[in-house]
Amino acid sequence: LGTIPSLPLAHPMASLGFVEGACVEVLTGGGVLNGSFGTVAGFTSGGEVSLRLASGDVADFEPGRLRKVDLKPLECVTIFGLTSEGGQRLNGQVGVVARYVAEGARFEVRLAEGEACNLKPCNIRKLGLESMTLQGGSLQASSPSSSAYGATASEDPLLKRRRGAKPQQQQQQQ
Repeated sequence: LGTIPSLPLAHPMASLGFVEGACVEVLTGGGVLNGSFGTVAGFTSGGEVSLRLASGDVADFEPGRLRKVDLKPLECVTIFGLTSEGGQRLNGQVGVVARYVAEGARFEVRLAEGEACNLKPCNIRKLGLESMTLQGGSLQASSPSSSAYGATASEDPLLKRRRGAKPQQQQQQQ
């Protein structure tokens, strides 16, 4: 009998969604880095997650101070919050995540017209198909509150209908 090759074991942080190459956001404990995004570069022997920031610097954080950004290739997203003249024209457009670009801690998003743009995670929001409409030949987000992040049943008529409640307008008419 030969020896059985050993398989590499997954790092314990993998169960929290922290795997090398994943995009994460610094929530607390980072001072000026709070709200920044980075790429998991590795793990310390003390149980911290090492992040490569957009600047190229590496910083270590306790896992509880981080949040995994849950966007994957082929997911539909809407663009929002861009303030530059060129960026404002992209607000409200719908695209598809092509890949995560670790070097700048951004996601490459492909728009319906074939244009690709690299966007910070804070400027894109995951969508479900029910929250998109066809406007002028291209897909548009029907409402920013109907995103997969942050919409509540009290704010979003689509979620209300899905859960069996009636939208406020229908309730008032009855």
